Amino acid sequence: MGWVHFNVACAVIERGGRVLAAQRAPGRSRAGAWELPGGKIDIGESAEAAIVREIAEELGCTVRVLEALSTCTHAYPDATVTLFPLRCEIVAGAPVALEHAAIRWVAVEELASLEWSAADVAVVGDYVTHRGGANARDDCDGRAR
Repeated sequence: MGWVHFNVACAVIERGGRVLAAQRAPGRSRAGAWELPGGKIDIGESAEAAIVREIAEELGCTVRVLEALSTCTHAYPDATVTLFPLRCEIVAGAPVALEHAAIRWVAVEELASLEWSAADVAVVGDYVTHRGGANARDDCDGRAR
């Protein structure tokens, strides 16, 4: 298949001290793992535009981007993924699992207890560590597991 690299926007959607987590559906790669919702950034598309589009498609609601967080790159055996996490809030509608097995609002202090997709591990860790202060803007290569 060759080496494939995807740029993916993911949403850290916050509500009342909780973050929305989404479980990957059966039949998809890494099925059953939890992830921050989002998807591939199209050529010529900004991460901000991609996340608004992807959340509408996957969760049926509208988000507004509050800030960009540190990007993280993770190499899977079949592809490399660079995540562009964006802290968001819902501005219209309510999230529904249209493409995921389940969605769940998780307290920030409980995020580490979920079985995250490997690419999301560093993003979630950085978010938990930095959510109260200034976010580091450098890439987190090497810290993803």
